[in-house]
Amino acid sequence: MAADTNVACQTSLDEDKPACVEVTRYVPEPGGSNVFKTTLAFFSHTITNSKGEVITQMDLPPELMDRSLPTNPFLAPVGISMVLNPGTDTGALGPGVLTSLQRLPAPAGTNSAGAPRWPPNIPVKGPPQGIVTQPQFDIMGMSDQPLHSVTFDVLNDSRALTNQQGFVTDGFFDGQLGRYTTNSFECFDVTLAPGTNLVLIHCHYPNGFTATIRKSYTLRLDLRIDPPKFHVTWPVPGCPIAADQVTIRGVVDDTSTKMTCEVAEGLHSTNIEGLVERSGRFWLEHVPLWAKTNHIKITATDVVGNSAVSRLTLVKSDDRIVISPVPPEQLWQMQAMVTGRISPPDRNLWVNGVQANVRTNGEWTARSVPLSKEGVALFDVMAQPATEPPITFKVQNEETNSGIKPVESVTIQTNYTPAETILNASRPAYGAFNLHLEKTAGKSFVLQASTNLVDWTPILTNLNSAATFDFSQTNMLLYGCRFFRIQPIR
Repeated sequence: MAADTNVACQTSLDEDKPACVEVTRYVPEPGGSNVFKTTLAFFSHTITNSKGEVITQMDLPPELMDRSLPTNPFLAPVGISMVLNPGTDTGALGPGVLTSLQRLPAPAGTNSAGAPRWPPNIPVKGPPQGIVTQPQFDIMGMSDQPLHSVTFDVLNDSRALTNQQGFVTDGFFDGQLGRYTTNSFECFDVTLAPGTNLVLIHCHYPNGFTATIRKSYTLRLDLRIDPPKFHVTWPVPGCPIAADQVTIRGVVDDTSTKMTCEVAEGLHSTNIEGLVERSGRFWLEHVPLWAKTNHIKITATDVVGNSAVSRLTLVKSDDRIVISPVPPEQLWQMQAMVTGRISPPDRNLWVNGVQANVRTNGEWTARSVPLSKEGVALFDVMAQPATEPPITFKVQNEETNSGIKPVESVTIQTNYTPAETILNASRPAYGAFNLHLEKTAGKSFVLQASTNLVDWTPILTNLNSAATFDFSQTNMLLYGCRFFRIQPIR
């Protein structure tokens, strides 16, 4: 049978081919730097059953028998056409005929010391496949090879959303290899329709490969019987509010929930609709405090009408705290300088756990205030009379999932090398940076700075340097956490 099949595969394109299913697989070599593209053909044949009926039967590999889609990544190189070559039955590759075998080029920029492996490893976090009751969620993942971009599709009976944009959210920079080796990514607002939904996540790589992960979800809104669960994280219970209005925030377990609050005091009444982030954090902004004691009703309602209610009592303080607007460029940094006013001025004040300097006129300044890495700048301000024992806070700089940890002062002492060198890839400085370079006699180079390891700004150019080079910068509050690198001039 194998010989007849091979002849059929090589006949003219104008002639009919026997019915078959072709399956393409990408098999990496043990070293990981090259990939073989193999295509197997599974051909139909006729059999006579016990009733004497002649039927057509096709032998398929086990993964295709139930027509379920594989969940593991597979590779699909862009722009490569398949060439049919003579093949033979190859038991090691499956119960089919090998019709194509092609070596794909090694990924660009690989070397024997740090060659990427193919296919890449792409663990994905999201709801387990199967029945879900939440119509919208995010899917996060990580690739052990640097990504170019990410897209995703959502396919169901009512519509097909294709080429939706995902985002590369973070990366790990390997200082020894001098390049990014791992990327995190996220697909936001993956929205399902009732019934079966197929989600395809496409990871595109600089060398032209695309890895696709398939997930299948069945949305059953009729199974939702429990109301949403939520709790308030700010304001702190029992802590008086030093303002005429407040922003209430908390966390809800379903991002499709509608959050509202009702404030009624005497002749005053208002309803406020909140915002719900993708993370589940919710905001109820500009909630008025009309009386000394204010009673607030918070309601969470899901997409099918189930609701939960919580009541909050807030007391308005006689003190007043005002936060001055923070420059937008600082809100994207790892820390910021925050200013404002407090009345009366005889108070100790903290911003995100950092104690501020309060002057006699009530103006205050808090330096190096840590900011959240979650995409929203939060400033929680607390104050108390200076005569009371100070509040103890556990303050620490957040470390990103790339292992990067900001520190106040960084001192680098090293020898000059004729290669581009990032001096503090894992320790961005937000207070002071000091550099001492040896073996720079006659060398020419540029000192550059960056806040994200991607966009670099020249600070100074040093031509025909002396035997050593020294640089110091102490006023870094206006810049945020910064990385520094040496760029040789050749």
